[in-house]
Amino acid sequence: MPPPPSPSSSGSPPSLGWTETASLESCTTRIIKTYPNPPQLYDPSNCFAGILLFVGSSGSAMMCTRGFHIFLMHFKLPDGLASGQIEQASLSVYIQQEVEGGVQVRLDGLGIRSGDLAEALASQSADDWYVGQADDTQGVTEITPSMIPQQSGRETWFNFTSATLTQYVQDQLGSGGAGKHIVLRISTSDDYGCAEACNFDCKKRRYQLIA
Repeated sequence: MPPPPSPSSSGSPPSLGWTETASLESCTTRIIKTYPNPPQLYDPSNCFAGILLFVGSSGSAMMCTRGFHIFLMHFKLPDGLASGQIEQASLSVYIQQEVEGGVQVRLDGLGIRSGDLAEALASQSADDWYVGQADDTQGVTEITPSMIPQQSGRETWFNFTSATLTQYVQDQLGSGGAGKHIVLRISTSDDYGCAEACNFDCKKRRYQLIA
């Protein structure tokens, strides 16, 4: 698959930016759940950058292998960075395709993890899985239940920024996050029938993103 077009003509690259001049690339991992099995971390010791990722359903309804995908984005904050230095945080993803109208994409913060990437990835678990309305798990911060407006199109950069995202990054720095990884979870606010089905009752809806 060819790379997305240059951000100079289409928007911003996939990064978490906290000033006009600084940005971070993410180390991204995937979690997949296919009914009736529990969530599975896909290759959890490795992360991916600049590859195609699904949020929503994928697989064969006829063979009852249709599952649901979400992903985690790990960003390492620089040493010495203070919360007061953050004026605005933004998150950009490239929408490669919107399938059957896309999904309602939710964005949650999962807090601080180790500054060592291998240790940060090792701390992932099936408990990081979540699909649905507000997650009341301790340590989870809801940033938005609807990050990408549906019918956003395809082959375009989408940039999300909000006071809640900025506050989340500031709070992690205020809690000792400098030099450590913080995690953002991209999932959905609806399971589209996939929590209890792996066939046609699990609706074929997703975004295909590069992040």
